[in-house]
Amino acid sequence: MLGPGLLESAYEECLCYELDLRGLPYKHQKPLPVVYKDGPLDAGCRLDVLVDNLVVLELKAVEALLPIH
Repeated sequence: MLGPGLLESAYEECLCYELDLRGLPYKHQKPLPVVYKDGPLDAGCRLDVLVDNLVVLELKAVEALLPIH
């Protein structure tokens, strides 16, 4: 267990390690295209982790979840 206080990226790496151990397919930091008025935008959006092309995980490294999360 890592405990609190690390950057989100450290927890993401641990999660991906656990997904590998379980043989679950995933992609991390997958670009998310944004389309506005029929054109793509380079908005820099990324999915933290996409599991089996079905589940989107948005990771947060916070002390408590707030309504904005």
